[in-house]
Formats: sequence, C-alpha cells, structure tokens
Amino acid sequence: MATKQRSRSPKTGTAAASDLDPADPSITIKNLIAEEMGKAQDQMVSVCSQACTRINTAAQTVIDERLGKLDDEVQSVKCEVQSVKVELKAQSAQILAQGNTLANIEEGLQKLLGKSTSLPELSQALASSEAPMLQPPQGTVGQTSFFRPTNPTILFANTEGKTDVTLLAFKTAVTKLAGEANIGPEDFEVLGGTLDSSFEIRFRGPFDTARARATQFSLSLKLGAGKYKSQSVLSPNQVETKFFLNPDKNGCQIRKEVYTKALKAYLHELLPHEEFFMRRSDGIVFHGRRPVVQVVVVAEEASGTRLSWKHSKRIALGLDQAAIETKFKEIVSNGGGEAWS
Repeated sequence: MATKQRSRSPKTGTAAASDLDPADPSITIKNLIAEEMGKAQDQMVSVCSQACTRINTAAQTVIDERLGKLDDEVQSVKCEVQSVKVELKAQSAQILAQGNTLANIEEGLQKLLGKSTSLPELSQALASSEAPMLQPPQGTVGQTSFFRPTNPTILFANTEGKTDVTLLAFKTAVTKLAGEANIGPEDFEVLGGTLDSSFEIRFRGPFDTARARATQFSLSLKLGAGKYKSQSVLSPNQVETKFFLNPDKNGCQIRKEVYTKALKAYLHELLPHEEFFMRRSDGIVFHGRRPVVQVVVVAEEASGTRLSWKHSKRIALGLDQAAIETKFKEIVSNGGGEAWS
C-alpha cells in the first residue's frame, strides 16, 4: 500500500502554509485582553456618563427646590414689608384723622360758646388762660428750667454759619418739606424775625396731634443710613444756605449732648485707631455697637455730672478710668469743650 507523502515546498522542502501550526498563543492572549479592555472601557464610559447624568439631575433638582424656597421666603418678606408700610400709613392717617376730629369738636364747641374759631396769636396764647395749651404738663413746683419737660410740638431751626434769611423764604422751604410728609401749611406756623438766622416751627392742634405732626415731619427728613433730605433756603443774595432742625431741649439735655460729644472726641484722641460712636440724646459712647461709657446728669451743679462705665468694655480697650474721669472733670468745670483740645 502506497504511503501518502507530505508535500514539500519546492525550494525549501518545508511544510506548506496550510499545514502550519495555529497562531502564537501569546498573540492570541494579547488580542483577547485588548478586546476585553476595550469592552470594559466602553462600559466604564457608559457607567460614568449615566452616573454624571444622575448626579447632575439630582443636583439640579436640589438647587431648584432651594431656589424655590428662597424665592418664596423673599416674596414673603416683601409681603410683610408692604404690609408694615400699609399699616404705618393707615396708623398715620388715623392719627391725623383723630387730630382733625378733635379739632372739629373744639371748633364746634367754640361756635356754640360764641367764641372765634381763629387761632390766637402767640402773645395771646401765652397770656390767655382760655387759649389751647400746647405745652406739655410742667414739672413739680420749684423745679428749675434745667430739668423742665420739653415740648415735643416744637422744632427749632438754625442756618449754617448763622446766615440771615428772610422769614418768607424759610417758611416756603419748610412748607415744601412738610408737604412731602403730608402735612399742610395750616398744620403749623413759623416764628422768627423778618430777617433772621434762627426760627421756631410750632405744630398746631391738640397736644397729641401736634406732637404726632412734629414727629412725622422729623422722621420724613431721614433717608436712612445716616442720610437726610436736603434742608436749604435761599438767602437774600440768592445763595443756597443749609439749615438744621432740632427738637426742644432743656438744659440737662443740652449739657449731656455737649459733654458726650467732647467725651467721644477725647476717647478717639486716646485710641486714634479705634472707631467710637455716640447717641447724644442718651449720653452714651459706643465702640463696636457696644456701650463703653455714659454721661449722667443728676443735678444742675457741675458736681451733678458723672460717668457711668461698662467696665468689661473699658478693660478690653485698656482705658484708664481714673485718668479719663480726671480729664472729664476739667471739661465739666470749664462748662464747655475748651479743655478737650
């Protein structure tokens, strides 16, 4: 039986290509690994993409919810502010209405009694016991004017640099400001010389009504953040002149404010890098919105003025209480700010 011969290459005598062994196993493994890694990479990209999409969606949902809540809160605050404004406006109108009602009742009574309904002149109001009482109740018998009750129905005005202006020009400027506060020219009178640097604004009506109008007028001048409306009047030379309005103050209040201002200046001199504030009406000097010291006036005599300390704040600032009180006695004994140079 003939034996089948394996074919040989004509040249080399080696086995034919069809008879070669399978490919190298290392190459096969590398190809498989590369293929699997490609699949894994595709899967990782897909998983990351899905995760990023979910995270982005969840984050957007949370942000939208928080923004929605914040918007609701802002709208709620706006509504509350608007409600307060409406309420204040209504209360203001109610106060004025009550004042007008009382004025109408008073006018009716005067008609019934056969008396003139016109307002008395200043001299008559002071001299006649039948004139409407605009002054608040006075203190006890024997009380000095130093501690007299102040009159909240009056405002005093002084021009800058004591520049003389006409009474008519000043009244025109005040009438414009009062109109912006819904106060008519019939609700007050302006007293002063024909050509003067100081004037007096007296609000008319029963005491409570006049006091409310004076307060309303003063508050209308404040714009907030320590800013005020422009308060000026043209002088006879057509120069715009500022004027300043202040409430009625007794001797005790004036002394307290003068000494508080001087004390603040001295503390700043001691600590020039620190910032001090004051509330002169209460005689308090502050540092960082915290009270440091208060000017207390208990008697008209110089010895009746003293300092009351917030010791924790004084110690934190390193202030020498004895030295400051010695210096303060100098200003009190001098009766002014001369010692605080």
